[in-house]
Amino acid sequence: MKKIIALILTGVILISGLPAMKVSANVQLGVQTFTATEVYYVVGQSIIDGSSIIQPSITVEWTDPITWAEGMNPSDYHTPDYYLIKLVNKTTSKTQELQILKGTEEFVAKKVKLHEHTNLETGSFYEITIQPMHYHQIDVDTRVLAPSSGTPKKVYVITDPLVELQADENEIRVVWDNVGNDQMSYKIVYALGDFTNRTAAELVTNKTGEITNVTTATEGVTEFYDPLTKRAKLSYTITQNVYPGQIYSFIVEPTLDYVDGNQITRNRNFQYINTCSTNVGLAVVEDGDYVRLQWQIPPSFKVGSDQAEYELVEAQLVEYSEGLSRNIAIFKNSVAASMEYYKIQKPVKETEYQIKLRYEAVSSSSKPPIYANSAKVPYVPEAMKITPTQPYVPQPISQKILDQLKAANTAAGLKLIMEKKYMVPGDYFSNSDILNFISTNRSFTVDKNTNTIKLVFEAFKKRETDTNSPVYGQYTVDANVYYDIYVSNNINDLAGAIPVLKEQKFSQSTDNVISDTGGNIIGYKVDLNKYFTADSIGLKAIVPNQIYYIKVVAYKKWGDEVAKSVPTIVTIYFDYDGDISSPPLISTPPLKVVADNTTDTSVQLKWAENWYEIVAKDTTAFPVLDQWTNEIWVDKVTGDLSTTELAS
Repeated sequence: MKKIIALILTGVILISGLPAMKVSANVQLGVQTFTATEVYYVVGQSIIDGSSIIQPSITVEWTDPITWAEGMNPSDYHTPDYYLIKLVNKTTSKTQELQILKGTEEFVAKKVKLHEHTNLETGSFYEITIQPMHYHQIDVDTRVLAPSSGTPKKVYVITDPLVELQADENEIRVVWDNVGNDQMSYKIVYALGDFTNRTAAELVTNKTGEITNVTTATEGVTEFYDPLTKRAKLSYTITQNVYPGQIYSFIVEPTLDYVDGNQITRNRNFQYINTCSTNVGLAVVEDGDYVRLQWQIPPSFKVGSDQAEYELVEAQLVEYSEGLSRNIAIFKNSVAASMEYYKIQKPVKETEYQIKLRYEAVSSSSKPPIYANSAKVPYVPEAMKITPTQPYVPQPISQKILDQLKAANTAAGLKLIMEKKYMVPGDYFSNSDILNFISTNRSFTVDKNTNTIKLVFEAFKKRETDTNSPVYGQYTVDANVYYDIYVSNNINDLAGAIPVLKEQKFSQSTDNVISDTGGNIIGYKVDLNKYFTADSIGLKAIVPNQIYYIKVVAYKKWGDEVAKSVPTIVTIYFDYDGDISSPPLISTPPLKVVADNTTDTSVQLKWAENWYEIVAKDTTAFPVLDQWTNEIWVDKVTGDLSTTELAS
């Protein structure tokens, strides 16, 4: 008996020696209701081509239970410390989690605009769940999440698909996001006219056509993967009631209402309206000493829900040359629809042609006329079809590099170096430039305050071939040259990169021009603050401490023909202090001939698939690293670098 009492006392002593601990047994209840109250979009702008795009928005709301589960002790943490919202994009297989913390406005209001926390994707099927969470305090330093009761409340949402319209003369290809659900179907509604400032209901009321129950199995529907947006897409081509030179408005709507017995929330009444213009087909074809302007246009067509008939009443052929226009011919009534072509003397300079049409309602003079124009189609004499030369980009410079050059050179020597290495040909370095050259925006440099790469390059010049021109035989800047500029942090990504600037043309009136002392254009300047990376969609903001590869391509366009220059690829690196360098560009891997295995009829080559690069931040201090070499030798005593083997 004494032994048993002793054991009991020992147990009491041991228990009393343990630290104080709170044991909580209450569970975390779920919310009472959870709904997606608004599925809509915000209109934005594509960084690729400036076109309008939509950015989805989803708002969710919930209500709490009347009382939360109580713990054994009134001081237990039994109300939520935060709400955990999980978004599962079943289209792209991406999952995101958001914590709505106690004390925030959203926590109190029980309402969250999800698009303010994360980037939502267009044309996606979302499963969204919410779970209140609270902690149990185990001791002073330890707390754990309380167990949850039941399954989280969930809602299903489909965001508006991103739609692209590709118009030809008599057909429109509709491309949209593939939501990816096997049960998914879509509805395409289109109407003649621009409905962008009107409602979706008005478009439906005035519809020209409607295709319902469109699925991946529908005849004419094509499934494909778009590597640019990294999305699965669907396309369908519409040919019925599509006429040249008209504006059409489209709505593409997913029509799935339930999944597994759960209702889907989507934008049902205010869908985004997309528009496009069909082309009037005009072709320019050489025919001996003439050019033949040929077309195919309808003499009449019916439009609208009332199928009102319109007929051609006038067609004009217009010529554009050196900024001036003139009418070549005017055809009344439906004459142009039946003759289909017109011949004129072959021009000796670049000229554009356009056909302009006017249709009027047959039954009512009160209806407004419909105008349809072709695109301006160029004709370029064969002698003028030239390919632009490779754009020249000077070496990058910073204030630090300029200061070093000033210290090491006379004024005359500095002028020679600047004009040869750091400025576009024809530019002039003056005494006043010594103090503020970087701020003149005539050099390839970086603005460290905005992380903007300021690129400059030479304008393409061509020899004037028009004998009537006052500058015949001279080289003048060709203003009809387009430029594409790409920026990436990986040279291997340049081939498939999105251009930072696309189809850019410059004129004397733009701020992008660099002129010589006589006011003549000699180069262009552009600000670059975005770059392409293959591991994300779209373009990212430029940041310091990365090597950037910049590709510049110049090209001429003549209708469907394009003549592109050899691309120029340059590198630039800058740090947070604004220091700049231009790391050498490696276009091929280290390669060498195996001399011992070379015979009269064969040569054995070997190359490295992996290698290290040594980059000089300051090539003035390390001139050996001014250009790429596959071997560098270091003097053990002095630390000097050499491209040839040093004596041991």
